[in-house]
Amino acid sequence: MLFSGGYDSTFRLLQLASIDNVTIQPIYFIDKKRPGRKYEIKAMNEIIDEINHCEDTFPANVKNLVMIDADNLIKNSDRIDITNSFNNLREKYNIGIQYLWFALYAELQNIIFETGILCDSDRSKVGNAIYGEGENITKCEEALVSDRRMLSNKDKNSDVYKVFGRLALSVSGLSKIDEMNIAQEKGWSSIMAKTWFCHSPINGKPCGFCNPCKDAINEGMEWRLPKQALWRYHHRKNVFVRGRSYIHTKFYI
Repeated sequence: MLFSGGYDSTFRLLQLASIDNVTIQPIYFIDKKRPGRKYEIKAMNEIIDEINHCEDTFPANVKNLVMIDADNLIKNSDRIDITNSFNNLREKYNIGIQYLWFALYAELQNIIFETGILCDSDRSKVGNAIYGEGENITKCEEALVSDRRMLSNKDKNSDVYKVFGRLALSVSGLSKIDEMNIAQEKGWSSIMAKTWFCHSPINGKPCGFCNPCKDAINEGMEWRLPKQALWRYHHRKNVFVRGRSYIHTKFYI
């Protein structure tokens, strides 16, 4: 499954880890341009370790993290059709480059990725792309995991299928608040507290500027950010008007 150490992918990992006789291989794509990756890797290893020490709660076998170099993946890929489909969707829906990595690797390995992608929020670019292209997400009747949901396979030659067709979107209908409530009911809150989401941390703490920070704030999870990050978020328009030099000095308190 795709794992980043974030709230959504950790939630899905815990769901899967609760199933007997399941082996889970977490996979992480290395983005060398992302300053927060060392915090993500630390969080993922801590989460996997805690899961494997709670066998009564999580009977599944969760393997050690596998890390894939995203730059090398793109460099060595010959699937121009997938790249073109990604570019078409990115132009219309501004989806992130990670979805190209996922599609290329899944096709290369002939696998289906379990994910923690949420699709029903207005802020979900993946959801906007899937529904905007006339696709739907439906339950898979013949799947190892009973709650698996994927694209409805209307057109396997479509751009949206080439990019998202190998992704299981089993938690797509939930919100972060739904996940938080379920985690509390299941007793998973201590593990969920170990998750990491910020792409560009400041002094080792969430920044308040990057998209995951903005998503957390806009989806009812602002409590996960420190006061300084919330201040940066709410004053970001004024700060950018003042110029880059202000941002790099006084603003980053």
